[in-house]
Amino acid sequence: MADYYTLLQRAISGLPENTPETRGAIYERARTVLVQQLRKVEPPLPEADIDREYAALDLVIARIEAEARPREDAAWPDENWPDQEHLHAFEQVPEAVDDEPGSDEQAPRRDEPVEPQPAEPPQPEFAASDAETNGSPGRERPRLAPVRPKRDWHSHMRTFVVAGVLAAVVAAIAGVAVVLRDQPVEIPHGAEQAAPQEQSDGKFTERLGGEPAPAAPPPAAPTQTQTQTASPQQPPAPQPQPQPQGGVAVAQRASLYEESPDNPQAPIVTAGRTTWRIDSINPGQGEPLESVVHADVEIPQAGLSLALVLRRNRDTTLPASHTVELTFRNTSGDATRSVRDVGVMQLKADEGGRGAPLAGLPVPVTENIFLIGLSNLSADMERNAALLKSQAWIDLPLRFANGRRAVLTFEKGVSGEKAINEAFRLWQ
Repeated sequence: MADYYTLLQRAISGLPENTPETRGAIYERARTVLVQQLRKVEPPLPEADIDREYAALDLVIARIEAEARPREDAAWPDENWPDQEHLHAFEQVPEAVDDEPGSDEQAPRRDEPVEPQPAEPPQPEFAASDAETNGSPGRERPRLAPVRPKRDWHSHMRTFVVAGVLAAVVAAIAGVAVVLRDQPVEIPHGAEQAAPQEQSDGKFTERLGGEPAPAAPPPAAPTQTQTQTASPQQPPAPQPQPQPQGGVAVAQRASLYEESPDNPQAPIVTAGRTTWRIDSINPGQGEPLESVVHADVEIPQAGLSLALVLRRNRDTTLPASHTVELTFRNTSGDATRSVRDVGVMQLKADEGGRGAPLAGLPVPVTENIFLIGLSNLSADMERNAALLKSQAWIDLPLRFANGRRAVLTFEKGVSGEKAINEAFRLWQ
């Protein structure tokens, strides 16, 4: 069972006034975000699992309220506290079940919650239409139907799903606590995320027709008047060019493949660029410096940019090995171009290849801001690290506020590979 008690107590301890009203604001926000995120999980969770997590949260809320009441009111648990059978049910993790094809449509019994076993490997969000591909080689660009991890991922699905959803709950109640403590604030209120619209039948099946934007040359030395572009495959010259900080000298390629309302099978392609670097940040007072990987993806003609931060997770309340922070910026002036949903990042060897998804779960924080928690299961950690270090391209499925789907594809290149490999070396 998720550690809702610690999470809520931490938020309540930051309130300027610990009153029933201020605590109630925290509780309601936590309830809303929890159910909202659980219902957006793909493949859908059984209703029994959602009810169980909601009841677990209410159980913790009742406990906190009981501790806040005068001692003479402490007789309430005999009437309202669930019995031990329910407490055990909250902590159970359903085992994977080998269902026959089509049997996942049967509703699971409440006393025997199971995860539905689809006839085919589950696909990440926004990829349902790609299940109909005819398999013709060389024309699928980009592919959104990845090869899924091994079955042990399904056996632990509920545990990690709840862990990922906790990230949204953390952000939501933390935002409420900040608003109650210090008004006004610059942090936007966590807007209620609209339920995803039904996916259209369009497929992204076209390759990029033209060459992407040329890579920018590395910064020249102050005394030089002629630029001398260094090849990404060659080590820097001993004297003429300075060594770039954190391996970010050359801009790598990027493209936005956006669903066309007129022709879903021919996406709109806009070229851009990506820069990578590794930084050292101060995670908090008294904490040692922490290495993080930054990627800045810019698609100027589409009015979209992304700031990606990959870091090792040090929050013990969030069972994730690493987190990926995604902050989009909409410069188009069109509010419907804000990013509403994202899928799990997919790694691949080349721009036209099929991506393999990381083992993780994305959750929205506020408008245009998302957090992906990467699984902390041993096998998933090894697989995620191998994908991040070995593959050259990244696909990020997303959906705009107008319901239109897109895929942001960007290259690691030499600078990205250097930054990621160095970060993993420092994290060991």
